[in-house]
Amino acid sequence: MVDGYINDHINGSQHVLVNQLHTYECLWGRSSDPWYVKDTEGRFIYANSAYLRILGLKNSDFHYDVIGLTEPDLLVRGGNLVSYEVLNVLQQPSLDVSVDRTSFFCKFNHKEKEDPFYFLFESMPAVDGVGSVVGFSFHGRSNFIMTIPMLLGGRVPLPVSFISPNRSFSSRELDVFSLLLLGGTSLTISEKLGISKRSAETYIHYIYVKTGVKNHSEFMMYCHADGIVNFIAKKFSLT
Repeated sequence: MVDGYINDHINGSQHVLVNQLHTYECLWGRSSDPWYVKDTEGRFIYANSAYLRILGLKNSDFHYDVIGLTEPDLLVRGGNLVSYEVLNVLQQPSLDVSVDRTSFFCKFNHKEKEDPFYFLFESMPAVDGVGSVVGFSFHGRSNFIMTIPMLLGGRVPLPVSFISPNRSFSSRELDVFSLLLLGGTSLTISEKLGISKRSAETYIHYIYVKTGVKNHSEFMMYCHADGIVNFIAKKFSLT
């Protein structure tokens, strides 16, 4: 996939053939979804315009200048992006490292947006002509969701639904419900919503009572069985 790529561990330099960059650009340059490729050490090989816009970089030609840079490097050059955070990582290990598949939710905070928004990123290894893993390609989609059972079952991400799974839920309970689906704990939920850990535990308790479950495992089983695993509160959407 990245034939002609050279990673110099001593000097930290990279080289990608121009025709390889052109290939990436033909594949993903016009996509409205963010796409990027990194080497095994987390440095960029390529990033399309859609991904750079998320980081506040609007120069459509900049994707040719990302080689060797990291996310913090790009954030320094960005404009409106305040911070980003990986919320959870769902990994499907394989005996063959070249087919390992990972999904993760990333939260972005912008100066111009009151609420954060989320992207689901899926990564796959990038291999050279002899099958050696030399990096990873990443595809991001807004308003899609993936859970561990879906990932392990080989299912594709689902478009999120903004329809409340239960009319008896309060708006705050729906926020907590969304974060539970993303694998949140009482501690992480309290931090993300700016409430106390005890308050988060109380909301989780009421959600469990209303759904008739006793723990998070049963909660996820309930959501899958009821077809509401793709629910997310509107405030966490991109639009």
